[in-house]
Amino acid sequence: MSDRNLRIRVLMEGADRLTRPMREAAAGSSRLAQALKTTRDRLKDLEAAQASVGEFRQLKVGLSETERKMAEAQARSARLGRELAQTENPTKKLRTEFDTRAGNQRTSPPSISNSPPDCRN
Repeated sequence: MSDRNLRIRVLMEGADRLTRPMREAAAGSSRLAQALKTTRDRLKDLEAAQASVGEFRQLKVGLSETERKMAEAQARSARLGRELAQTENPTKKLRTEFDTRAGNQRTSPPSISNSPPDCRN
């Protein structure tokens, strides 16, 4: 019986030696798949961060444009105010233009929006 046990043991060790590389390759493949998944997840995070940076840059450009327009409007309003102060009898047109521009500056802040205007009626 010990001869039979010895044969079985030798066969099992041989099978173990033959299948060990395949088991190690399968384990390596699992680790590689996990590393690939982690890399893909990090890539998605980087793409999201890149998109956020792009949106920030667009907002910054829009803000600069709004600041420029606001400065122009303030300069026009100041010019009209000076003209009104220098004239003894301001024309109705000049007075209306000044009131309109002064009212627009106080009541309607610049719109900061990247979405197109609503065209529904």
